[in-house]
Amino acid sequence: MESSEVTSALEYTAMLQAQKIKAAIERIDAGSYRECVDCGNQINPERLRGLAANASSRPRPLVSG
Repeated sequence: MESSEVTSALEYTAMLQAQKIKAAIERIDAGSYRECVDCGNQINPERLRGLAANASSRPRPLVSG
């Protein structure tokens, strides 16, 4: 991978993380932070401790490029 590709990939990853954090803050403000966006069930607090921006109670598959 070229340096510019690595930089682009890092910028994209940072942008996605910022979007997830913003969405988590919006869910906090709306009072729905611990609710799964997929099924509406409560998200396990241990899952949120691992990654506070989690929006789903279900594990997501890793995406490989």
